[in-house]
Amino acid sequence: MEENIKYPRLEYIKSAVDETFKNTDGYLCKASQDYTDSLLNQYDELIAKGFHIDNQVRNRIDKDYIMYKLPRLDIDEKSYYEFLIEYEVTSPSTGIYFGCKAITNEKYIHEHETLIQEVYKKHWNCLRALVTQRLGAMFADYPMAIIIQQTDNDDSGTYWPFWIRLNYPKDIIDVAANSLQVIRLIYSRYLDGKYEKEQLSQKQSTNSQNYIPYYTQEAYRALREEGVKFSCKNPPTKGRAAPALIFDEFMSYLKREKFVAKVPEYEYGYAVQKNHSDRLSGSSNGYASRPKSGEKIKTYEDFSNLIRTFVYFLNMYYYNIYNVEKPYISVPWTALVRVFMKETHDAFIPENLKVPMNRSLVDDEDKKNIPTIGKDLYALLEQKFPLG
Repeated sequence: MEENIKYPRLEYIKSAVDETFKNTDGYLCKASQDYTDSLLNQYDELIAKGFHIDNQVRNRIDKDYIMYKLPRLDIDEKSYYEFLIEYEVTSPSTGIYFGCKAITNEKYIHEHETLIQEVYKKHWNCLRALVTQRLGAMFADYPMAIIIQQTDNDDSGTYWPFWIRLNYPKDIIDVAANSLQVIRLIYSRYLDGKYEKEQLSQKQSTNSQNYIPYYTQEAYRALREEGVKFSCKNPPTKGRAAPALIFDEFMSYLKREKFVAKVPEYEYGYAVQKNHSDRLSGSSNGYASRPKSGEKIKTYEDFSNLIRTFVYFLNMYYYNIYNVEKPYISVPWTALVRVFMKETHDAFIPENLKVPMNRSLVDDEDKKNIPTIGKDLYALLEQKFPLG
């Protein structure tokens, strides 16, 4: 089969990869075959998005590689950029990656080192903040999708200004292909002089420095010491207990009554226990009745209502008023989901716990706006921290 064709067919790439696998005496792990299959199985979708399949580096066949490339971007007669998804089948530990590769034409290979410093690195230094911002916005709810890596790769007249490792093979289309289309357009506009200086001088986001891992001491401390203020920056604590102390009592109650259970693999991770008919069958202190014994809670609404009871108490304790529409103190759902998880040990998102007010709050004559399930909790907090 011809090897010097411009864009090898899918069958040729498969054949070349199979040959590589056969020549490795079986030392390649199953992960390499999985990565290979994932890339080859996405052929039709990637072609539809404007990619072509390849295994050439500067017009030299390399049977160890699978590449999907967008149309190249010429810099000048000396060099050009490729925007590609790449995988080396003999290097499964690196995995699938994608990014921008600068290619120095053979005729100017003697200038390659100069072009790296004066062209490729210069371009990336100008575009790095913009690329980071655009991809960060594109994957705002999937922040770990884009971790840009620097490189010292300088091989055979090629140079990667940056590359991005693909976290999961299933992200080949959603993350890699879509990102490369944005990156290529940014480079194209830059080479055409379409960016103002101000657009290229923006500072890189430092959001990653604020990330708090779930179920850690840091997450618990953030909830107890900061989040427990429940969006009230300066609650009037003079003559009152600190919010963190009330939170401690709230946590003790949740654990003692088995509404939550600590997950042993985490420092501070608590799984909400939904099906506790013993806790939901009635009340020993005369407060409003609970659901009948044996009735299974089908949602996390009851746990949300316990949180709302706590927030209601804080409003009454510090301000002696609770405005349903605009309370002084509200719930930091984001901080809460870093500490509490589902009974299955899967993570919550804030929307899992948010319950519309008209479903979660009930009115009664002696304790307005307290959810039914929160009567005991409210009585305990009022006993420990009198409102008067």
